[in-house]
Amino acid sequence: MGLPLKWKGGVDSPWLTLSADSGGAPPQDSTTVSLTPSALGQGMQTGTVTITAPGAIGSPRTVTVSFKIKPCAEPTITADTVVNASIALADCGAPDRAGSLAKRYSLTANAGDTLSFRLSSPSFNAYLTLHDSLGTLLSQNDDCPGYTGPSCILEFPAPASGRYVIEATSVGTPDTGAFVLSVVRERAPSLPQSIGQFRSDSTTSIGIGATTPESVAVFKATLNDPNLRDSVRLELEVVQSSSPFSGTASHQSGFVGVGQTAWIRATGLVENAGYHWRARTCDKTSRCSAWLSFGGNSDAASDFFVNAIPEDPAIDAFSLNQFNGAVAIAVGGGTGGGLGSAQTVTFKATVTDPDPGDVLVLVVESQTTNTAFDGSTNLYRGTGVASGSTAPAAAGYSVGLLGANYHWRARACDQTSRCSPWVSFGGNSDVVTAATDFHVP
Repeated sequence: MGLPLKWKGGVDSPWLTLSADSGGAPPQDSTTVSLTPSALGQGMQTGTVTITAPGAIGSPRTVTVSFKIKPCAEPTITADTVVNASIALADCGAPDRAGSLAKRYSLTANAGDTLSFRLSSPSFNAYLTLHDSLGTLLSQNDDCPGYTGPSCILEFPAPASGRYVIEATSVGTPDTGAFVLSVVRERAPSLPQSIGQFRSDSTTSIGIGATTPESVAVFKATLNDPNLRDSVRLELEVVQSSSPFSGTASHQSGFVGVGQTAWIRATGLVENAGYHWRARTCDKTSRCSAWLSFGGNSDAASDFFVNAIPEDPAIDAFSLNQFNGAVAIAVGGGTGGGLGSAQTVTFKATVTDPDPGDVLVLVVESQTTNTAFDGSTNLYRGTGVASGSTAPAAAGYSVGLLGANYHWRARACDQTSRCSPWVSFGGNSDVVTAATDFHVP
C-alpha cells in the first residue's frame, strides 16, 4: 500500500482562481478552476494551472487554460427606430460597466445631427453609453430627467459625420431582461395644418375679417412632426391688429400626439378690438416650426373683430347738412326750381359706431313746419356706409302752386336696427309751427 498523496495548486494569472489550492488522497480529491474575465480585453487569453505533488510521478503537472473574448456584436440601426430586444447571460460584457452585460448598436449620423436615446426595461435599472467609431466614450447616463429607471441621452449634437455606437446596459450586475431602446434624430415639427378660428362653442367658424359677438375665441390646428413619437403642442401669437407680431407666443395648448388636433381657448378679448394671429407647432425639445399666419391676408389686416357688447351708433350733430344736387341749401333757404317741378333734397351727416364692422345708414324724418315729428311718417333711409363716413339720404318733392316749408331731423342706425337719438337740423325751433329748415321751391 502506497503513501498518502499531498498536493498544492497555483495559477499564473489574476483572472484564474482555484476553489482549493491544496489537498490530498486517498480516497480522491479535486479543485475547480474559475475564470474572472471582466478586466480582460478582446482576443485570445491564455494562462496556466500548476499542480505539485512531492514524490508523485510527473509532478509538477501544468495545464494550459485558453479562451477567446469576442467583441460585442454591433448590428446597424437607423435613427427614428425603436428596438425591442433583451439582455441575456450569453450577451457580451459591457466595456464601460464592469460586471454588466450589454447589447450594442451602431448608427450613422451627420455632423450637426441632434440625437436622443431612451432605454427602458421592466426588469432592470437601465443605463446608456454612447461611443464614437474609435471607442471614445462621448456620453453616458443613468436616469431620464424626472424619472428613476429609464435612461436617456438627450439632445446629443453629433460632432462629426460617421459611425456611433449606443450601448444598452444596466446599473446592476449582471442584470438581464427585455428592454426598449428608441433612437431619434431630433427635427423641428411641421407647420400646423387646418388652422381655424371659432366661437366659444368650438364649432361655429368665425369668417376672415368677421365680427364675433363674444369676448372668447377658440383656435384649432392639426399638428405633425417628422419624429412620430414626439409630443407636440400648438402655440399662438394673438395680438390686436394695431400691434405688429413680436415672435413671442401669447397662448399655448397642451401636448398632443403627432397627427392630432390641438385647440386653445382665448378669453378676455378686448371689446371692439380687431385681432390678427399666427400659429406654430412646438415639441417637447422646444423645437418649433416656422410661424404660419392665419387668413391668407396681410399681417396688418384684422382676422376677426370682437363685439361682445353691442352699442348704439352716433351721429355728429354739427355735420348735418342739406343739398339740392351739389349745392348746399342754407338754413331756411329754398331748393329752387319752378312751380310744378320735382326737386330732390339730399341730407347728409357723419355717422360713427364703436362696434367693429357695423354698417350704418342715415334715417331722416322730414315734416312740413305745421306738422310735429312723429318718428313714423315721411321717413327717408339712405344707403349703408362704414363708421366714420358721411351718410346720405334723399327725399323727392313736387313743387305745388304755393310751395311748402319743411323742418327735419336725422339719426344713425346700424344693421341690427340699433339707432342713435334723433338730432334736429338748423339749431332752430321744432315746435309747431316750426322754424323753416328749407322750403320748396
